[in-house]
Amino acid sequence: MKANLQAVNGHLEELKKQWEGEKTRLLGEKAVLEDAATRLNSQIKTTKSEAKKTFEGARAIAAAKNNIQDVSKIYCKARHFDSLMKR
Repeated sequence: MKANLQAVNGHLEELKKQWEGEKTRLLGEKAVLEDAATRLNSQIKTTKSEAKKTFEGARAIAAAKNNIQDVSKIYCKARHFDSLMKR
């Protein structure tokens, strides 16, 4: 009986060592995954910021084009009015 108990205790110690090794490995993987997640979140934040700037730039370009068209229309009307006044 004592031999069986020693064998069981020895097996439990072996399992404990295996578990500690597995735990260490998993904690290492967790740290790697957390680091990767942090880098990805940073990249996402940067990408969102760049996309916002691009969108705002595109909106500003569209507004400038509209302003140019408006000025062009006003200029054409002014030239037409001027030509009518010279007749």
